[in-house]
Amino acid sequence: LGHFHTREERKKHLEEERRRKIRNQQKLIESKISPADQMIVQLSQRKMQRRKEKMLLDGFVTTQEVLSQRNPDTTAKHGILSVTTV
Repeated sequence: LGHFHTREERKKHLEEERRRKIRNQQKLIESKISPADQMIVQLSQRKMQRRKEKMLLDGFVTTQEVLSQRNPDTTAKHGILSVTTV
């Protein structure tokens, strides 16, 4: 025959079973949602990083760009009068 469980043991078993079901449901939900959400987060982070890089470099002029604008003729060699770094 079977084992007789006390009321406390039955309550404990039922509570453990409820917790197990909840954990399994949460794992199932996370496995369904997680990859898509992670992909969205990664894409948005990449986009934000690109925007930051663009904003950083938009107002920045290199010395080479200044020279190319100042001296379009490559035969004449003139140096930079002064360079200010920040």
